[in-house]
Amino acid sequence: NKPVLTFWDLGHSDKTSIWFVQRVGVEYNVINYYEDRLKKMPFYLKMLQDLGYQYSAHNLPHDGSAETLSNITPEKQLRKAFPNSTIRIVKRPAKKAIGINAVRSLFPLLNFDEENTANGWQCLARYAYKVDEDTGVFSKEPEHDTPWSHGADGLQTFALSIKSEADEKKPTGKTKERVRPQTNTSWMSNL
Repeated sequence: NKPVLTFWDLGHSDKTSIWFVQRVGVEYNVINYYEDRLKKMPFYLKMLQDLGYQYSAHNLPHDGSAETLSNITPEKQLRKAFPNSTIRIVKRPAKKAIGINAVRSLFPLLNFDEENTANGWQCLARYAYKVDEDTGVFSKEPEHDTPWSHGADGLQTFALSIKSEADEKKPTGKTKERVRPQTNTSWMSNL
């Protein structure tokens, strides 16, 4: 009975991935995962409608506002199909490591439906950095366009949207916040 948020990584010849999440208090229930390739946006819109969830927001990656050959962006198509939902474009960070670390920091708050997110779990488990075969040195960027990179990137859209949502709520203007000294008594200091 909770509203559902979706988090995307867009693709066509590579995969489009979608994570389905419900916020429950300070935690998140990751209730479903879907991926496919070589499908147009109307296919995904119908799939979303057929699931029967009550959607409150759809979060697209940076390319969600890019025009396709038909000049109809995924963002515009979602707005038309789900007029009562919020549609957001989540900015891509300058470095991929920022998105990876955002997922890592959010992970303790996630509760996964084991059956409905099994394919997504495979993506997360196999997402890896490239290794130079000659030197054995890891690259600075993870492998892209592998069967599992798009599912991992979709979860990064989720983690980065939480960060950007918090940034949007930061006070601006003349008001000053009282800053408390940092201590290591936080429950997160042990993670």
